[in-house]
Amino acid sequence: MNVRFYHGVSAAVLAMSLVLSGCSSGPSAEAKTNAKKEIKEIQAAMSQSETVTDFMLQYIDWQVSTSEAEMTKQHEAIDAGIAYVPIVDPQTQYDQVKTIADELAGYGNNLQGLLDQMKLYEDTGIEQVDATRDAGIEYLTRMTSAIKDLLSISDFYMAEFNAFAPIRAIDINTYTDRTVYASDMTDAFGMVYEASQKIDCPEYMSQPWQQYMKQIANYEILWRSMYVGWYLDDPLRQAANIYMSQRVDKLLVKYGDKLTVDFNLQFTQVGSRLNTEIATLKKELNDACAKLASSL
Repeated sequence: MNVRFYHGVSAAVLAMSLVLSGCSSGPSAEAKTNAKKEIKEIQAAMSQSETVTDFMLQYIDWQVSTSEAEMTKQHEAIDAGIAYVPIVDPQTQYDQVKTIADELAGYGNNLQGLLDQMKLYEDTGIEQVDATRDAGIEYLTRMTSAIKDLLSISDFYMAEFNAFAPIRAIDINTYTDRTVYASDMTDAFGMVYEASQKIDCPEYMSQPWQQYMKQIANYEILWRSMYVGWYLDDPLRQAANIYMSQRVDKLLVKYGDKLTVDFNLQFTQVGSRLNTEIATLKKELNDACAKLASSL
């Protein structure tokens, strides 16, 4: 996920300075009419983006707070030697993320349409109006970029969840023969590993993701060994399998935590952009539009 930072004087600041200094070359009536139309449309776009910003910040806060709470509970369960039961059912959480992502994609398409339309505006010949239009294009470009970044990480999460479907489909309560259970788990982990290798993982998460996948491969090996140990009724192999399972469990949690931390870092970075550079540009734009609307 590319986090971009911008330096220098923004177009909105330039527009404001022009408005305040009263720079004008005596625009024609037609130019003023076109300028008023553009400013009105920019203001409308800014108004629509307000809802999008609030939605994104709520999503970011929900994701970070929920995942951190889940990590805390999981480690408490591990320390207490009890089974970890998620605070939120995984399927329910997936459904929530998908609903949010679908709505966010809709917002993104809407803002992209406004951006494409704004790029078609012709120069009015009024310098401060044209500078404000350029600032509006920059603002919408940053907003659509932030949306794409959130959608990218959300898509990764959903792809990973879907890849693990074969394991979730197995219900231990339906088995009477543990060797059959071990065989099915071996096949399931093999399918998970194969599906996970096809996921487009963001570059900044590639290292912990590869380590995480290595533990999935180790689980496939473990379950195959468990099958053999139970089939042969080999106590030494069964004891070795218990030791291996404890080791793989710890590593899976370790790299799962790293993935979650990296995941949340991207969310918080997008939130930081929304609250700093994008918010600043939005205020400058609103101020410039308000002054232009009253002066034209």
